[in-house]
Amino acid sequence: MFYREVLGSVDFEVFHVLQVIYEELKKYPSLLRKVERKATYHDSCRLGRGERYTEEPRELLKWCGVQVHELPRSREEALCCGSGGGIRSAFKDLSFDIASNLLKQTEIEELISPCPFCTFNLNYTNKIGQMGKKIIYITKVIWESLTEG
Repeated sequence: MFYREVLGSVDFEVFHVLQVIYEELKKYPSLLRKVERKATYHDSCRLGRGERYTEEPRELLKWCGVQVHELPRSREEALCCGSGGGIRSAFKDLSFDIASNLLKQTEIEELISPCPFCTFNLNYTNKIGQMGKKIIYITKVIWESLTEG
């Protein structure tokens, strides 16, 4: 882990916000109201391939009433959105092409991501490319489910 290399040995663990939310809400999934929607879920590089944290986000989305659709390559096989590893900073055109190709792989209007970088890059590509998608950060879906009704 990067944190251990920088900080050395520490007496705490670092978690993605989604991991914390999942652990808390799995105790009380009835807190989430079903907000019926169809959406494609995009596994981010860090959570999907890095942490192999793929089923829990889908479970959370189902608790929220989301009918989850899959990209042709998902979970540990998911493709990068074009934002990671500094690609977006160094190669904007390549980043746009990667994100555009990813968005073309789903016919569903909404795409949900657990990564703020993916969410930003896919939103940017969607807007510039006029692709007609709605890119949503996963915590927004959870928030809507907690506050709906």
